[in-house]
Amino acid sequence: MTDWLNIPMMLSAAGDDGSALRWLLGLREIDPTDPTLVLSWRYALPSWAWVAIITVICAIVGASYRHMLGRRGGRMALAAVRVMILLLIAALLAGPSLVLPNEEIEPDHVLMLVDRSASVSVNDVIDPQDPGRRESRQQQLGRILDTHTPLWQRLAEQHRMDWLGFSDTLTDLGDPQQLDDPRGRATALRTAIHEALRRTAGKPISAMVVMSDGRSSEPLGPDTWRLLRQMGVTVYTVPLGSPRPPMDLAVQRIDAPDRAFVKDAVPIGVTVSRTGDGDGDSQTAPPGTVVRLVDTTTGDVLDEKPVERFDQSVRLITTPTAAGAANWRVELSTPEPELIVENNKQDLELTLVDRPIRLLYVEGYPRWEYRYFKNMVVREESVTCSIMLISADRTFAQEGNVPLRRLPRTEEEMRPYDVIVLGDVPADFFNAEQMQLIEQQVSVRGAGLMWIGGPHDTPASYTSSPLASLLPMGSASSLATLNPPIKMMPTPTAESLGVLRLRSLKPDEDEDATWPADLPSLQWAQSIESLKPAAEVLAVDEASTQPLVVRMRFGAGQTLYVATDETWRWRYGRGELYPEQFWMQIVRLLARGRLQAGAGGDERASLMVSHRRAAVGDTLVVELQIHDQALMQQHPQRIDIEVTEVADTAAGAPRPGGAAAQRLTLVSTEREGRYRALWHPATAGRMALHVVTPELADLNLQQTVTIERADAEMRFPAADHGLLAELAERSGGAVVEPEQVGQLDHMLPNNARRTVTDISEPLWNSPLAFGLVLILLAAEWIGRRLIGLA
Repeated sequence: MTDWLNIPMMLSAAGDDGSALRWLLGLREIDPTDPTLVLSWRYALPSWAWVAIITVICAIVGASYRHMLGRRGGRMALAAVRVMILLLIAALLAGPSLVLPNEEIEPDHVLMLVDRSASVSVNDVIDPQDPGRRESRQQQLGRILDTHTPLWQRLAEQHRMDWLGFSDTLTDLGDPQQLDDPRGRATALRTAIHEALRRTAGKPISAMVVMSDGRSSEPLGPDTWRLLRQMGVTVYTVPLGSPRPPMDLAVQRIDAPDRAFVKDAVPIGVTVSRTGDGDGDSQTAPPGTVVRLVDTTTGDVLDEKPVERFDQSVRLITTPTAAGAANWRVELSTPEPELIVENNKQDLELTLVDRPIRLLYVEGYPRWEYRYFKNMVVREESVTCSIMLISADRTFAQEGNVPLRRLPRTEEEMRPYDVIVLGDVPADFFNAEQMQLIEQQVSVRGAGLMWIGGPHDTPASYTSSPLASLLPMGSASSLATLNPPIKMMPTPTAESLGVLRLRSLKPDEDEDATWPADLPSLQWAQSIESLKPAAEVLAVDEASTQPLVVRMRFGAGQTLYVATDETWRWRYGRGELYPEQFWMQIVRLLARGRLQAGAGGDERASLMVSHRRAAVGDTLVVELQIHDQALMQQHPQRIDIEVTEVADTAAGAPRPGGAAAQRLTLVSTEREGRYRALWHPATAGRMALHVVTPELADLNLQQTVTIERADAEMRFPAADHGLLAELAERSGGAVVEPEQVGQLDHMLPNNARRTVTDISEPLWNSPLAFGLVLILLAAEWIGRRLIGLA
């Protein structure tokens, strides 16, 4: 059908109900009185064709009647009838039909995809009413939906609105102004787009509107662009959240002992990490950023320190006064707005022991250091000491809270001591069994051994003795002396251990000062060379930087060497203030290892994982550092580690009966005592890494790491507006900023589908057509009879 012709209005007036006309026209479905009826042709001819047909018919008919006999008027009348017959036949051959026009309009769909993942709850949007305050992306979304209610009503009149929520799945939202809290574990934007298009396959689509922060665990990829092009769908994106992610700080790591003595200065190392853009140097903390140690039971702040740089650990120190289980929390605060505040705290538990430290002190002769050190430990209430001066005669009453008549000779006699102090004592004073007892007390039972160097026998006489392995220096046969004056200065290692912190206790003293500037100089000290790999320097000479205090882990315990016996000079003008702090902090440090060994763990080696939180498939570096010189001497070639899922009911303990999720093999590196491997977590959960190598299995080395799903929503909650911009550009749409949402109705095209379902009935086989042909033929035949042509 092409051209349309209006039916004369007289058809609607024929008959009362049109039944006669319906029969006459041969109609079965169409009402002939319908004013919308139109006449259509099966073979529609242009006007010039009909003029040509009429001309040819007239010429042929005129030629046929021109030479016939009879009256001229009669022949012309018969010719006219013949022309009408031929014209009627031509018209019937063109296929006339009556058509009742009918058009169905199918509204197009607007696919409204609204992000319902957990990242929408992040507070990173500047509140338009209060620029100093931030609101969540969920609040921003709610404001957009509520403010533009008339817009959604207008769009609903023009289109079919499909409100869909998406996170890791696609769901129907129902009323978009009654949204639940966003809880989706991930943002699967690609899946949401594909699923929404699948639901509307074969239906007209106006456009897709995506309201999201752009976070997606799935790359959109070529298949998404291809599908959008094939279906002709444009995407308009409404970005939620801040285009520039605000700074986010987190308590990344806490280093703290599991057990400590009451009145011990307990060091808590805190590592703070930073993500996001923020302002200024990425390693410089904003002014006012602090970490504090809080007792969760009482709410008291135990210590507080400012955070200056993120590449430096912050050391919190507290001195507990009550025994038992301590429940503490490290809290981080900053005046700057943050992306997430939930990661600004971590809890820790430790056991505080209230019993005297048991100390054994053996000295060669009554030098000044002996006299003051002996008096200090005797009057210290937290120490029970046994002191032996070997130069004294038999009638001399050995001093101490628990006087000795002889040195321990059996394991039972040696077992009680937490700290053993050896002064300037010749090595041959001890027999082989006694030296073995001392070595076993340190390496097996976790006691601390402190050497106080002297000009005669320590350490020179121990070079070839069984105790040589407990000295932190490699060669000790002949040590030179440093040139006076000697100014001792602590190292950062000492600060991290909470020792060598000397306070004057003056009212005007700087709270951050941990070493007095006016400390008297020393006049004698040994020059220590060639330290062993596991040795750590705690103090040096300010001028020569030569080590003065050296610590080394050995087996379950530790040994510490003090290369001077002149700390008594610090008494000048101040009494026992500085020497007592110096020595008691060292004694408590050495005794702390005994508690750790008694708890089933020690510091002979440390297991480290590069990240405390990671995702499935990430690459993590697992390292093990042996600090124990005795273990280093065993030269293990590889370290085996078992990865086991941690039970929720026993944090830090492997799930009972659970099979190992993975097994790692750490290989030796160039640095002595260090082993390394790369770990790619295969499953999500809290995973415990255990050392299972036989040589180290009894150390109970373990690290717990939280492995999240690769698509875990809050791992990287910063908005990704770049992805939304790419989606809009590749699909031919546009980015609609939140303040421009009101213009959406002018942007969305009208792709409603119009379907023609006309009802058509032919007229060429109707009674009317047959009657007209019959009447005209009869009229011509009668006319020819009347004029004598038949």
